[in-house]
Amino acid sequence: MDKGRLAQLATEFAKELQTSDELRSHVAEHQRRIERAQRLLTLERIPTLREEELKELFFDTDAFGSRPNKEWEFKRRVAKVGVEGLRNALLELIERAERGLIPEDLKAMWEMGGLGALLSTNLLCYRFPDRYWTYSPNVTLPAFRVLGLDVKATLPRGQKSDAYVYLALREPMDQVVAALQAAGLSEADYSVADIFLWYLQSTKALTPQRLAEILRVGKRTVQTLAQTTPFLDQIAAMLQERIGEVETKVGAMPSGKEKKGERVQYLDAASFVLADQLLPAKVPGKAHPLFLHIRLSLGQLWWGVYVWGSREAIERLRNAFEQLGLIEEGDEVTVDTGSLGMSKEVWPGGVYFALGHRMTADEVADQSSLDSLAATIVEDLTEYHERIAPHVNELRRIMTGGETVLKGAKLSSLLRHALTSQGLHFTEWQIATFYTALQTKGFVILSGISGTGKT
Repeated sequence: MDKGRLAQLATEFAKELQTSDELRSHVAEHQRRIERAQRLLTLERIPTLREEELKELFFDTDAFGSRPNKEWEFKRRVAKVGVEGLRNALLELIERAERGLIPEDLKAMWEMGGLGALLSTNLLCYRFPDRYWTYSPNVTLPAFRVLGLDVKATLPRGQKSDAYVYLALREPMDQVVAALQAAGLSEADYSVADIFLWYLQSTKALTPQRLAEILRVGKRTVQTLAQTTPFLDQIAAMLQERIGEVETKVGAMPSGKEKKGERVQYLDAASFVLADQLLPAKVPGKAHPLFLHIRLSLGQLWWGVYVWGSREAIERLRNAFEQLGLIEEGDEVTVDTGSLGMSKEVWPGGVYFALGHRMTADEVADQSSLDSLAATIVEDLTEYHERIAPHVNELRRIMTGGETVLKGAKLSSLLRHALTSQGLHFTEWQIATFYTALQTKGFVILSGISGTGKT
C-alpha cells in the first residue's frame, strides 16, 4: 500500500468531513446502526427477534440500502430459510465472531443462506466496530486499489475467495484506521474506515465512465496516473497468474516532447515481455523486445502484441508472423510510423507493429465494470501468448538473419518453412505433389504407414 497516498487522502477525508453534510450524515447513520446492532445482536436477544425487528435491522444496512425493492428482497430471504433460519444464521454469525473468525467460519455462514457476504459483514461491523469491517468487492477492493494495493493479488492460489480476502484485509484496514486517527479522527474505528473506503471508491476510484473521460480529455496528470496505474497493475497481476512470471513494466513513458497540460496522446501503459532482444536497434545491446502490451492513449484503449523498431525490421517481422501463421482471421494488424496512439508530431521516428484490439472511449464507458474489462483483456493477452510464445525462437532466428523467410520467396520454400517450423520434414517432391493435388481437386487422401506425418 502507498502509505504516503493513504496519509494524504486520510487528511483530505478528515477535512471534508468538517464541511460535507453527506459525510457527516453517513457517520451519524453508521453510529445509529451500531447502537441498534449492539442492542439486538446479542446471544440472548437474537432468539427472540420478531420478523419486524429483523426487517428493520436488515433494511438499515448498506446491503439493503441500495436495493430498489427492499420488501421483496427480505420476503425472498424469509421464503428461503424462514424467520427461524434468519435467527439461527445471526446466532451462528455472532457466536463465531465472538470466538474469532477463520475462513471456514465465513464459508459455512455464507453457505447457510439468508445473510450473504455484504449483509453479514455489515452486521459484524455494526456489532463489533473495533474488531470487524464491512466487505463489498465492488467498493472495498477498488478503494484499496486507489491506495496502490491489489488485495487479491497478494494472496496465494487457492486462497482468493471472499472468505480469505475478507480476513486478509485486517492489516490494511488497521493501516487505514491508524491513518485516520493520525489525520485527527481520534475515535476512528472500522466503521469510519468503511466510510473512508466508500469515499475513495465514489470519488477517487476508476470506473468505466471515468476511464472513458480520461481517454477523451487526453491529459496525463498525477491524478489520472493515480487512477489508471492501479487498473493496469490489476491486469498485470491477473496476467502473471495465467502465463507465469515475465518481465513487466507498468507506467507511462514520457515522450520528451509534450508540454505541461497539453493533450499528450499516450496516457499510461503496461508491457509484458514476450520475446526480449528481438528486433535490432541502432544502439548496440538495446535490441527491441516484443511485448504483450496495453496502452491508454487519446480516445482509445488498445491491447495486444506490440513492438517498435526500424521499418526494415518491422516489415521483416510482419512477414514472419504471416508465414508462421501467427496472424489469424479477424486480427487487426497495424504497421505505421511513429508510436501507437500518438501523433507523428509527438513521436515522429521509427515504425511499429501492432496486432490486437482497440476500444473507443465510448465503448469503454459502456462496459459493465472495470473488472470484467480487465478479465477480457487478460483473456485476449493470454491467447496471444499461447499462440506466439512457442514460435519465439523461430522468430528470433528469422529476425537475426538465420533461416529467413521473406515476401517474394518461392512458394515451395514458404511451404517447406511452414512445415519445418512445426517439426515436419518432407522432400521437395512430396511437398510439390501434395500442393499439386490440392490445386487439382481440393481434396487429398494420404496413404502410408503410421508415423510418416500424415496427421
